[in-house]
Amino acid sequence: DISFEYGISDEPDYLSRSYALTYSYKLAGDTLTLNTGFSIQDDSVKDFAGSFVDKKTPSFSAGLTRILDKFTSVTFNLSYSWPKGYLSDPYKSVYHEIFNDISGAPENRPDERKIFIFYSELSRYLDFFKAGIHLSYRYFQDNHDLKGNTLAIEANKKFGEKWMISPRYRFYRQNQPSFYNPKIRTNKFFDSFMRTPNSSQGPFYSADHRLSTFDSHSMGLKASCFIKDDILLDVSYDRYLTNGRDELTDDRVYPDANVFTIGLQWEY
Repeated sequence: DISFEYGISDEPDYLSRSYALTYSYKLAGDTLTLNTGFSIQDDSVKDFAGSFVDKKTPSFSAGLTRILDKFTSVTFNLSYSWPKGYLSDPYKSVYHEIFNDISGAPENRPDERKIFIFYSELSRYLDFFKAGIHLSYRYFQDNHDLKGNTLAIEANKKFGEKWMISPRYRFYRQNQPSFYNPKIRTNKFFDSFMRTPNSSQGPFYSADHRLSTFDSHSMGLKASCFIKDDILLDVSYDRYLTNGRDELTDDRVYPDANVFTIGLQWEY
């Protein structure tokens, strides 16, 4: 099977076009599926100065799904991407002190990244409970020492012919990259390179708390109703919690959230 996908997202400060080509091949009586794909995300981003600059993200992936028996399947996937261009966040500042006054300057992240992701999933139907369970693990790492581990579990239990309840839990742990520092810089640090940062040569710096060392937990419940064979309605609630672990970042910047979702799916 070969498929092609095109996507576009247009916002006042961000224009993104994406292209993806995927290929899958089934073997062993359709119990083994091999997948590979290549994609390019072509973005135009408004930078700190208000000018549009380019960012491109090529990505390659390969993986497999294997049906082990009538109750069990496993999935493994590897992906590699190498973004280039404007990779800073134009809305994130690095703060410095000048003449007893605190001011903001644009952050400066490297204009190149190399990202590696490993993903695995185990799906199992538990006949005793008449329920399915999904376990997944994801490892993320880039060439600037940013690392992340994600563990997720979800169960699906049907009640009657129309209803299904799905409790779920997700844990994420991240270690910060080499250029993250939330401290306020002194006037001595604020030099000409902070006024006109160079993302090709550095130095690199960011105070974005999303790059810090932290843990997050997400616990939720989804209820699905099969209105008809081809129409599915679902409603879900998730509680999201985060906490920092680096003893440098202010705990008040880490968000907690209540997330409500409603969806309608129609297959034709």
